[in-house]
Amino acid sequence: LGGNAVAHHKKPHWQKDFSVSKPLNFQQLILRLHQFWSERGCLIMQPYSEKVGAFCGLGAPESFRVSLAEAGVRPEFFEVFPDHHCYSEAEVAALAARADVVLTTEKDWLNVPEALRGRVVAVGLEVEVEGWPEDFPWPRSAVS
Repeated sequence: LGGNAVAHHKKPHWQKDFSVSKPLNFQQLILRLHQFWSERGCLIMQPYSEKVGAFCGLGAPESFRVSLAEAGVRPEFFEVFPDHHCYSEAEVAALAARADVVLTTEKDWLNVPEALRGRVVAVGLEVEVEGWPEDFPWPRSAVS
């Protein structure tokens, strides 16, 4: 190349921009990770043989069960505790002994004893509100 000519090089696939403008929900995060690693020649195997259990202490526990089902999760067991339950080490250890992976809500995970939080996976749920009134005291962005 001579004179003022400029060579343009295509960005290598490993330098792609994977930044996001808003937080990802769980499914979007998993898809983003699959995309990221597959473009680098890696295969992510999902351990379908793992036994999964779930528990929650919500006022409407069926909402968590339905959310799991909608995400394709079919737990071997689904234990329901009273709303705002503070879990004992014995309760969490017993749940963890029944499955390879134990899921709960983010709210319930905060009520798991700190020493056992590593044995429980918190599942975050994304809520979208339609028809948000413009004069409502909280801006829509505060809850999404």
